[in-house]
Amino acid sequence: MQLSTPRPIGLLQNDSSMLSHDQWNLLSNIIRSYDKQNVVNEVRRILESKSSLPAKLRLKPADTMDLMSKPLENIVLLMGNSPHFCALSSNAHRAVVSHNILLTGGLDGYFVARETDQLKNIHYMIASSALYGSDFMAQCAKDNERLEPNGNLIKIMLFVLIFSSNCSMVVFNDKEDINIMSSTIELIHIQNIYLAILWKYLIYLYGYNQAIVHFSAMVKSVLDMLRRVEDLSKNDTLERIIDRVVTHAERSLAIED
Repeated sequence: MQLSTPRPIGLLQNDSSMLSHDQWNLLSNIIRSYDKQNVVNEVRRILESKSSLPAKLRLKPADTMDLMSKPLENIVLLMGNSPHFCALSSNAHRAVVSHNILLTGGLDGYFVARETDQLKNIHYMIASSALYGSDFMAQCAKDNERLEPNGNLIKIMLFVLIFSSNCSMVVFNDKEDINIMSSTIELIHIQNIYLAILWKYLIYLYGYNQAIVHFSAMVKSVLDMLRRVEDLSKNDTLERIIDRVVTHAERSLAIED
């Protein structure tokens, strides 16, 4: 299917969209906040630096773990810089960190990989295959090829997922505090704010019919990532990465017990 070319935008200039002034400002802040973290250039520099080394010193499993952590850590930084996140209760903070970082960071990882050709880097693929399996990495590469081409839309989708009531696999945890689970009701209103911006921006760029096509494709990418997370649900390497990032998130975001 041939997607239509989006009309050029000047944000508030010549605006004919359904987005309000406040929504345009929040959209601009989303993009500015993401770009400020510079995770794409950071990963690109690491890949270029490692690729210039002798073969035996190029990407090793520990390096791939570090690269995989970068998008997850980027999500933590985005949370910390978000006024909506900072206004949440400590229980809601803990719910977001526990349930949403992995999938959101995974989608960000797909975006970073696309922008840096990470999954086309032979050294990265070899080292990652040793940790996660060649079939898993091949499937990630296929998923990545279907990723929404407009990076700004992905950046908005990240915030939709950050403020999801739960975008992790459904696994009952009888040790989880009931107050944490019930606090997710706080997130619904905030998620709706970002979802409305995403939908109106899609219509502005592509028109109603093509907006549906793009939105459906992004939902498919989220479901693809959820499947990849499920594939690695018992992977020790991923568990170590998650534990490290969650601990880092709780400390950097000052989430108290």
